[in-house]
Amino acid sequence: MEICILLYKRSDIKNKYFSTIDNEEDLYNVIFDKKNHKRSIFFPEKIDQKNLLPEHYNPQNLKMSQFIETFCPKKLEEIADIIPGRSPARWEINEFEGIPLLSIGSIKNGEIVKCTKFVNEDAVSNYSRQLLEEGDILISRTFGQNKICVVKEKDLPAIASGFLIIVRPLNITDINLYDYLSSNAGEVIFKKQLTDIATGSTVQNISISSLRNIQIPAVNKKNVDTFEKEYNSTFEEIKNIATSALNRISESVLEEKILENLLKAGWKKEDISKTERIKFNDRYLIPDITLKDNGSILAFIEVKQSSLNINDRIAQIKAIQKQHNALAIISLGDYFEVYKKVKEQFIVYKFASAPTKTDLIKIIKEEN
Repeated sequence: MEICILLYKRSDIKNKYFSTIDNEEDLYNVIFDKKNHKRSIFFPEKIDQKNLLPEHYNPQNLKMSQFIETFCPKKLEEIADIIPGRSPARWEINEFEGIPLLSIGSIKNGEIVKCTKFVNEDAVSNYSRQLLEEGDILISRTFGQNKICVVKEKDLPAIASGFLIIVRPLNITDINLYDYLSSNAGEVIFKKQLTDIATGSTVQNISISSLRNIQIPAVNKKNVDTFEKEYNSTFEEIKNIATSALNRISESVLEEKILENLLKAGWKKEDISKTERIKFNDRYLIPDITLKDNGSILAFIEVKQSSLNINDRIAQIKAIQKQHNALAIISLGDYFEVYKKVKEQFIVYKFASAPTKTDLIKIIKEEN
């Protein structure tokens, strides 16, 4: 469930900002310790009472709109027919013969692949609007996958199911949808626009009315190179942000690998937590992974994809250890560094694989 939290502070009414939170630590940081808040914070000059979603106040979205405006855009509905796909009734389809019925799974890497369902020949007339033509652009409508492909002659005949939207370009001289979407910049912008108009928290969905209003720059064969060049020079920082986002995703994947390694090292699932909260210096930290022994915290793990900026993370865990009798672990994947506080010193134990519970208990009991 998505909710909006409004915090009103009479003495600071001019300091308006928007962000998103996932847990108590995020909420604490976004209010009291913004420099440690991991998500974007947006400071708008004005608030739109009809839209309180943080992304609405993202300056990058505003910059993107301004960039598109320099290429005299038109609404998608002005340059293409937009036709919603439609799913046949159960008795109108089979798995062996007829007209191929395309769904989200039928699109892979921008190409149409083999179908597993077919519309019966005697039912095809009921879906004449959904019969595809060469040059149609298919867009996935649900689940936020933003799949796009251009229908080729070899893909016909075929019918688009209700999970797809058909965009059929009109003959507009100053805008060529194929040239636009074939450029790297055009594909990135269009997919971001699809993400922005998607609604729903559990199952995202793109509405036809919102799709019609997407702004498409006047790009064609004559100016597509200029368009690409200006995009790259204008949004260099966006690419850096995207790289940072990919790094976060990579750390998430790495975290799953570490969990798998811990289980292989003999840890039980009930002794592993990802929601434990540790308080220190009037702040809270929710470690990436917490390891327990009989319900008590034995150690907490912070995951890092690389050794860059690792000193900041080490300084943080040392501050926590001054207040908590627990081991701190930094993991780069298959490599683990275990930090133990002894008086005012910190001893580091290095492991080439996930340490066992016995290993950690031994370190704690060990006299230094």
